[in-house]
Amino acid sequence: MAEYQYTCCPPTSPPTEVLMDDSAGVLELWYNDNYVFVTSNNLAYFQMGPWDTNIKPLANSSLFKIPRTVVEDLSGDKNTAETGTIGVGVDGVSIFSETTSNSYDNAAGNNEGSGDGIWNEDAWLDEAWSMDTSGNGHGNASGKYHYHASPKKLYGDMSEGHSPIIGWGLDGVPIYGPYGYRDSLDKNSPIVRIESSYQLRSISDRTTLPDGTVLTSDEYGPSLVDYELGTYVEDYEYVEGLGHLDEHNGRWCVTPEYPSGVYAYFITEDAVGDPAFPYVIGPEFYGETASGNSIPKSAEQYDPLSCDLTFVKSSNSDNSISIYPNPSNGLVNMNLGTLLNEKVQITVFNIFGQEVFRKNTLNTQSVQLNFNAIPGNYLVKVVSENDIFSEVIVIK
Repeated sequence: MAEYQYTCCPPTSPPTEVLMDDSAGVLELWYNDNYVFVTSNNLAYFQMGPWDTNIKPLANSSLFKIPRTVVEDLSGDKNTAETGTIGVGVDGVSIFSETTSNSYDNAAGNNEGSGDGIWNEDAWLDEAWSMDTSGNGHGNASGKYHYHASPKKLYGDMSEGHSPIIGWGLDGVPIYGPYGYRDSLDKNSPIVRIESSYQLRSISDRTTLPDGTVLTSDEYGPSLVDYELGTYVEDYEYVEGLGHLDEHNGRWCVTPEYPSGVYAYFITEDAVGDPAFPYVIGPEFYGETASGNSIPKSAEQYDPLSCDLTFVKSSNSDNSISIYPNPSNGLVNMNLGTLLNEKVQITVFNIFGQEVFRKNTLNTQSVQLNFNAIPGNYLVKVVSENDIFSEVIVIK
């Protein structure tokens, strides 16, 4: 069991772990020309927990409707990502926004309930004590497990390589982990931690909003003595050019999956790996989100077993990469052969396209692929400086 540290408000009962069953993760994928439909029970495919027993997550069915084509929202209307579900992880778990459902109630002088909707609680600062060390997730009032910030199990420590896609915004924009190319359009530039362009405001009271709006006395927020700076999302301001990302927490960039370029969101963390505001997306989407939430009769179900699971095979006939044993009972080894002196990235995907293992290596003859594998087919992808190799492995 991983060590658990409470940042505030420790529960009165011991934390417990939740062991996943075989229905965890993405359940079904459907698609038509315009959308992808993801069904899940909002339980991750890794071992979640621990939590207070009173907030233990429960299977909670969800359907996510994701546009296949991103359309930038130029309507001028506030296309907000401020409340509730803003995306879905590659494991089928809901990604929530940077705020809770609570806001400051000026008349009552507290944050209970919906309040005035002006000073909205920051979820990470207010609820981090209830999030697990497995994925920085927790259950809501109905038991729905969800992420607010830094779902580390979906990307791990990737400081040596570009982070993988960890999910998708409800506007169809891919969400990457916290590392990318320093030069957004140069895949040969160094890998760096991608930084947010938001910072805490320099204020002594809460009488104005980040956009400069001057509030009336009945709209004021609480004093900084009673509620520290950072308690509310309105305590932050966007400063263009401060970091790598725009006001949506995204940027146009090249990535391993999109070598020709794509608009993408990035998970943001600080220098020590703690979540940094606005964490995932926010406070507004870049693209237009879809209306409605049902699978049309015309949609087709995606069957990964009927599709070609491989990437482009290496054309290098001298490549002596070998993976053994295959099939395997779980322990898989790889001999890199002629790639011995090259920088190599090894990635393993399950049949849903979810990344389950990644390693960057140099001058290593043999690599052991360590991942928690359930029986089934997996795709091993090896990318070197000059070549791509892939192979399907079978776990019995």
